Amino acid sequence: VRCEGWLLIAPMPELLTRCVEGEDCEQIIALLKFSFDNMAEEARDPVAMKEKIGKMFPTFTASVGTPEALATNYSEEKRKAGDAAFFVMVPEEDPSTIAGCCGCKRRNGPFELELVNLVVSPNFQRRGVAGRLVNRIFDFARDNGYQRVFLTCATPSAQQFYFKAMGFEPVSCWAPKTQMSGLIGYGFVKYLVARQIRKVAIMGGTHGNERLGVALTSLWQQHSTSAAALKYDSFDTVVLQGNLAAMKKNVRYCDMDLNQSFGPNGSEGVEALRAGELRNALQDVDYLIDLHSSTANMGTCLMCLATDVIHYRLAHHLIESGAVPDLRLLVDPNTRDLDPHVDSIVPSGIAFEVGPLSHGTIQYDMLKSLERVVGAALSFLQAHNTDRTIQHELNDGKEEQDKELIEERRNALKILTFKDPESEQMPEQGFRQKVKGYLRLGGINYPEDDPNCWVIHPERVGQDFVPISQGAPLLIHIGDPTKIIRWEEEKTVFPAFIGEAAYLERGMAMSYYEEKWFAVY
Repeated sequence: VRCEGWLLIAPMPELLTRCVEGEDCEQIIALLKFSFDNMAEEARDPVAMKEKIGKMFPTFTASVGTPEALATNYSEEKRKAGDAAFFVMVPEEDPSTIAGCCGCKRRNGPFELELVNLVVSPNFQRRGVAGRLVNRIFDFARDNGYQRVFLTCATPSAQQFYFKAMGFEPVSCWAPKTQMSGLIGYGFVKYLVARQIRKVAIMGGTHGNERLGVALTSLWQQHSTSAAALKYDSFDTVVLQGNLAAMKKNVRYCDMDLNQSFGPNGSEGVEALRAGELRNALQDVDYLIDLHSSTANMGTCLMCLATDVIHYRLAHHLIESGAVPDLRLLVDPNTRDLDPHVDSIVPSGIAFEVGPLSHGTIQYDMLKSLERVVGAALSFLQAHNTDRTIQHELNDGKEEQDKELIEERRNALKILTFKDPESEQMPEQGFRQKVKGYLRLGGINYPEDDPNCWVIHPERVGQDFVPISQGAPLLIHIGDPTKIIRWEEEKTVFPAFIGEAAYLERGMAMSYYEEKWFAVY
């Protein structure tokens, strides 16, 4: 304020953090609207973006829009269980006025927490409100045993710089799976524990008729000479086999897909019992390598979730080192909470998928190739553990011994930027490396009314990762070849798992992906 020519700085009131209450809804909605309006102003077409946001705003705010929604999504029971929480910051003398808000919820099992709805009131900005709220989320995450915090922001400038300054690392750039096309999500992850891999598990036979993994794990379990190649001095390696009952019958599963048996509600039958045994066997494992094969023409693929930087570093190493020069990185942007695979019960995990190979069979050259891929991955994990940029984080209370390295890393963090989503080029400045991958967008199903009379169109057979554009044929009717299902969208995509035999029971003909660059920090 100005008073007789003097500029007087009004003192900032003391701020307190408390849990959200039902009567906070109206102010939270107003803050979120303020945030989305700002986001629209940064868009290339603000008018069009505001129109899209207006249509989708109720969906984005559904979890906090009413007292009932808050009570359901951020209840005291969920907060005490460590599943979700929502905090607001208020002035001490006026606890009904919200200076800022931030929520969090469990994502990808017990290891990852997602930060959501971080907004600061325009009257309280540049006062450290956001930082205090984010640190409150960090405390909640640590108190409940989470190892990393993930977030997505949709503005490519100021927010990105802020989150990098808070210690978040970029993981990817993608369009969120909402009806609001045109929004680009920028993913960031903050690790709360040292990224040292102390124990690695290699598992085959998650699906009993995928015999490459069964054969390799049997080799390593029964022949010490072959198993010697798995030994490294910075971590222990354990070899496991997944669905033992299905392996004996040479079938994918007995009662239920083992990779669908790790959810909180569990399942019944043989796989449910085996899932419980694997939970115990993997409870001290830091990194899981799951071995799979496909009937589709997949080549060699590394499959992972979108929120762990180490997977991108591994893919880059395998490609650039020449160990697996034709490796394809397949990234799933979804969480494992609704689709809990075996990697949901360990802090980090990947799957190697190779094909084409008929289920229940083994090809020697493909088996030896997969063996080399696993060996190269273990070699990378050894290098990861001994990398100086990782190692200095492991010296509890001794970071001052490597101040120059820490400062160098912090400076690099400040200049890190994402690629322009409209460009194929990714800026080099601030990146160690970049790696090209494929982000999963969805699946194409056989028509439900007559599924047995539709097959993969001849032009698509064996054409995994060959791009398809609008009008490209996908499926054809065997009784009437004039009936053809085509790709209708303008966006060019890359199909994969074309005609995968295991997906037939789900009615899925193929998946489709978007080609993306991923940052390797």
